[in-house]
Amino acid sequence: MEAAGCRAEDWNKVDVSEDFDVSHVRDVSFAGENELYNCSGKGGIYNAIIRNCSIGEDTLIRNIGREIANYHIGKSCKIENCAAIHTSGESTFGNGCMVKVHNEAGGREVPMFNGLTAQIAYIMCFYRHYGNVFARIKESIDTYCEFIRSKGGRIGSNVSITDCGEISDVIINDSCVIEGAVLLKNGTVGFDDEYGKLHVDAAPATIGRGVQAGNFIILGGSKVSGGAMIENCFIGEAVEIGKQFSAENCLVFSNSQLFHGEACSVFAGPFTVSHHKSTLLIGGTFSFYNAGSGTNQSNHLYKSGPRHSGILERGSKTASGSYLMWPARTGAFTVVLGKHCTHFDTTCLPFSYIVEKNGCSFIKPAINLTSYGTWRDINKWQQRDNRSLKRDLTDFDINNPYILQRLQHAIEFLDNLRNNSFDKDSNILLIENDADCKPYKHLYIYKKDLDNAINLYDMAVLAILGHAVENLKSLPDDETDEMPETENSCHTWIDMAGLYTTVDEVQRILNEICGQPMFYQDPLKILKASLDNWHTNRRAAAWRETIGQASTSHRSNGMQPEELATICKEAQKTLTRLIDEDKDKEDHDLLKIGFGMDGVCGKDDDYRMTLGEISGN
Repeated sequence: MEAAGCRAEDWNKVDVSEDFDVSHVRDVSFAGENELYNCSGKGGIYNAIIRNCSIGEDTLIRNIGREIANYHIGKSCKIENCAAIHTSGESTFGNGCMVKVHNEAGGREVPMFNGLTAQIAYIMCFYRHYGNVFARIKESIDTYCEFIRSKGGRIGSNVSITDCGEISDVIINDSCVIEGAVLLKNGTVGFDDEYGKLHVDAAPATIGRGVQAGNFIILGGSKVSGGAMIENCFIGEAVEIGKQFSAENCLVFSNSQLFHGEACSVFAGPFTVSHHKSTLLIGGTFSFYNAGSGTNQSNHLYKSGPRHSGILERGSKTASGSYLMWPARTGAFTVVLGKHCTHFDTTCLPFSYIVEKNGCSFIKPAINLTSYGTWRDINKWQQRDNRSLKRDLTDFDINNPYILQRLQHAIEFLDNLRNNSFDKDSNILLIENDADCKPYKHLYIYKKDLDNAINLYDMAVLAILGHAVENLKSLPDDETDEMPETENSCHTWIDMAGLYTTVDEVQRILNEICGQPMFYQDPLKILKASLDNWHTNRRAAAWRETIGQASTSHRSNGMQPEELATICKEAQKTLTRLIDEDKDKEDHDLLKIGFGMDGVCGKDDDYRMTLGEISGN
């Protein structure tokens, strides 16, 4: 090899396989202890400094500016035109880094690790007050971090790394592609199991040009590209981040898409989407969320620092140019339009519009129930689930106990508001007309909108009850057409970052974690096993009880099953008709302006040729 321009501090420390072909090594300097396996075909090492490395069969390494140091490199890799790939000492490769999520000022930090899921993060972020759960789980994560702590890095097999700057203290899993990254420091790319056990069906991760990342974990099936900058971030399965997006102290879970804008201290649950420039997501928790262009939030009231935060529940949207001053919270499937400096909580009023008029904030409850766009969103999410392993537990069905309870609570809330006019907890005030409005004071609701909202919510309750009654037979252990006995049942359902579960179930799991001796069982394993078991087996019975509870508390109480089924079907038909009427608005002539250019063809023909039938969208 010396004849080919190679050098070594000590050739006795360079071990090669028996079939090693020296003709595939040129202009290479070796330092420390190295192991080289056969380089045949397209493999070889050219123009590089190799220090304390193991290099697998048929791997190509070429044109390394400084060195590759302290790395185990797998088979059939391609590593070309890179400045340096090295470790700087002991590293846990992004695992254990604390992410200041939800609150920029801290207090809800979550330690990221390769096995993090949306539900584990949710518990660590929002149940910190619950016994010693946080300490137990963190100790388990710390144990894992010590398990993987190493002075040497690892690059799996079939990995491609080309045209990159510095890669320092990074583990790169099998088949991952890194092309043109500027700086990757202290992270993990493509892990698919918490203890490094690789799955053959796992999708690789991709990092594209111009990316800068520090203290990060990117799971399989995700792509970070287009000059994105991420710092102190966990990126879950099938996530896309690019087009100069900037993220700091964020947890971004499955199927999310973040482009152009900025995120800071965000808990981005499944299907969080931001596609536009000048969009800032800060100090908030989202899921199944779509941020319109220029969406902005403020977590700083210029008094005690950026310590405020907000929650947009499942399926919420913010329109172009919308603004929310935290703290604030919206109910599920709420649309926010305009700028809002009022602090409100509309958890009790899902499927609403919150709009601004003359500096005042108004809520129009329930009208999003009849929006064609809402149901289009609900149907498209499952179709756009690109995960291979599905580690986050994600529910898609709209006919579920969580939504059912929220609808019932909405009816109760509006009935009470009719009698009392003001609700302090939500900051909602019932008014007759605009004369009663003061900017930034309350969230207002017109009396004329109240009765219509109750009717829509009631219709939706019946529609879900109808679906539930039809589906009870298919639930496990259900052998009767009768509604279940539920006198003592009162489950409170929550949406845990995409998973529908009950408060009782979460408390049961957390009590189990707290009650076990430290040496008995890994709390992470208890948590994952319990959540998986709930998701697949245990919640059917709780669902039945909730349906029974809803039936006995509704005006349909006392009806025979046949009579209940009849009014439920009528509610479903009416709701479907209202949604279809909203869909038909897309066929209005005003929306066809610009079609039928120059009169060459009719507007209708051009419109449908271009956009297709509405039912297909």
